[in-house]
Amino acid sequence: MESRRTHGAKDAWAIHLPAGGRVIKPAPVYRSDALSVWSVFDHPVDYPIGFIARQFLISGGLVRSTLSSVQGSTLEQVRSKLPPGLYRIDRDPGDDPKVVESWL
Repeated sequence: MESRRTHGAKDAWAIHLPAGGRVIKPAPVYRSDALSVWSVFDHPVDYPIGFIARQFLISGGLVRSTLSSVQGSTLEQVRSKLPPGLYRIDRDPGDDPKVVESWL
């Protein structure tokens, strides 16, 4: 499944999927100190057909999941759909076994 990124005045970025897909936008950050983390999962139970990256926001010692995600049949496809300018962090041995990597 191919996608394209667009940039606009209101949205930092958006991913537009082909016909029948949905537009995925990041959740609004209500605190300026929130850290956005994208965790990439390899065929998790709730998405067994491929890879999925999910956005989490960390602020004030709390981790909040968001509704933002990108999917692909390969790790490279998911990486190409992540917002630009992120830095990859290797999987920690204590992470869930389905976690491949995270992006800040």
